[in-house]
Amino acid sequence: MGSASIWNGLAFEDRPAPRSGGKYPPSRRHHLLRRCGWRLRAAAASLVLTGVAVPAVEAAGLQLNWTNRATSQFTAAEEAVVDVSLNYWMQALSSPPRTVNLEISKGPLDSETIGEARDFIQDPLGNPVGATIVLADDVDFYVDPTPMDNSEFVASGQPAHFRGRPGSAVLGKWDMLALMLHELGHSLGFTTSYDRYFSRVDPATSRFQGESGFSLPLFFTWEHLDDEYDLLGEPGFHEGERSLISPRNLQALNDAFDYDQRQSYGAAGGPVPVPDGVNAGPATVVIVIPKHVTIRDLDVALRLTHPSAGDVTATLTSPAGTTVTLVNRRGGSGDDLG
Repeated sequence: MGSASIWNGLAFEDRPAPRSGGKYPPSRRHHLLRRCGWRLRAAAASLVLTGVAVPAVEAAGLQLNWTNRATSQFTAAEEAVVDVSLNYWMQALSSPPRTVNLEISKGPLDSETIGEARDFIQDPLGNPVGATIVLADDVDFYVDPTPMDNSEFVASGQPAHFRGRPGSAVLGKWDMLALMLHELGHSLGFTTSYDRYFSRVDPATSRFQGESGFSLPLFFTWEHLDDEYDLLGEPGFHEGERSLISPRNLQALNDAFDYDQRQSYGAAGGPVPVPDGVNAGPATVVIVIPKHVTIRDLDVALRLTHPSAGDVTATLTSPAGTTVTLVNRRGGSGDDLG
């Protein structure tokens, strides 16, 4: 979209054309998250899904199926954390109907490993359809009683990354939610065990090469971003910390596997004054989407402060000049909209 009159936000789904691919066998290669991670240089990332209550996911689109729930031996509180992590990813990545079957449990791991993703399975088009996630059974994880918010954490200064508040129960513990999100990111494709991901790794530069010049620095194993604080970085987070899904994570998975992305864009700058009077002309807000996308579904959020909302009209105009009326003097005699 190029411009819009008197509006200030949108969310869209990106649905690029699917790629074709060959048929690949299941892989036994696996990913490990170590208890003592290397210290790496940090890079910027943007926060998504922070403090957002995750609603129930409809049947269409991406489905993450926890196949062994009944025998996983998680407590009820731990199950709730796993469910929230699954819903976070299902809300972040939409797609044509696609199911990934996941076996998730606690079990024995080596003394340096807190979590492991392995046994990755691909469909004939190379899309992830199955994986196993194991959390170390000898680790006293922080099991967040309110996993849909980050109230136990404060911003660390690194976007999408948080540290436990002073006195919080998370201090000195590994956050189970962050670990589940991390391992799910690998299960959904961020690992060289999936050929479509591996095909986008440039060994000469140790970078992930996406669409339209999108590129990310990778840790030397190519299984993680070279970013200490990104969810899919090495290590991604430390004890007493939480990392959440970043747009870079979504972009990489979308470029490799044609997941659709749900993203939001807002207008730059502050509020725009609405001129008074019939002949005053509209107030115009421009929103720039910095890439080429096909928009199949669009939601517009509008917040207007005005003493007579019944006098207001609002339209949305595309770069091609197509205009849709959002509001047409429907505020009655009341104040404000949105």
